[in-house]
Amino acid sequence: MPFERISIPKAGAKVKPLDVKCTSTSCGDNLHCFKATKKLIAQGNDGQCRDCGTEIVDWERIRKRDLSDSDYTFQMLNHELIRNVFCLSELSERTIRYGLRKGRHELRETARKVLLSKVGGENNYREGYQTPKTGNNIIHYAQHATASCCRKCMEYWHGIPMGTKLEEADLNYCIELIMTYIEERLKDRNLLDERQKLPRIKKSG
Repeated sequence: MPFERISIPKAGAKVKPLDVKCTSTSCGDNLHCFKATKKLIAQGNDGQCRDCGTEIVDWERIRKRDLSDSDYTFQMLNHELIRNVFCLSELSERTIRYGLRKGRHELRETARKVLLSKVGGENNYREGYQTPKTGNNIIHYAQHATASCCRKCMEYWHGIPMGTKLEEADLNYCIELIMTYIEERLKDRNLLDERQKLPRIKKSG
């Protein structure tokens, strides 16, 4: 599976989601930020790490949005620090159970609704900040991990332009990336197609 094939340091597992910004880097650990600055764009160097200038992503290949090549997409996503954090950080039991209770079918439908509501329009409310980094919704974690959390990330990673309504093909592509993430994170927890009942977690104290 995509996450297991990545041979980069486990820095992401040591960082909590709230501790990382979209522009954070740890270049010594080969964890970068590829969100271009105005200066890099003006120089024709967009696609490089904004801090160290490394160029490791084949952007033309990524932006074909070819699901049969999604292993490569995930490998490259995991070289960006914020994506790495959301791919490797430990999920809370509440977050895991959120996914298990819904099951694959409902998770897929919920992901569609979330994407249409949060990133589907030409202009989206709180653009760049609309997807929470905390909480128990595993779909939000998947959005950050797959760069489908806002239109800015979707544009520079997947080549889906801002200022346009999300096309059905691009919507379906992002849903598949999200579901791949969820399948991987819950692979040892018996995720079913349908909903399942699980006991509530008792509050401590």
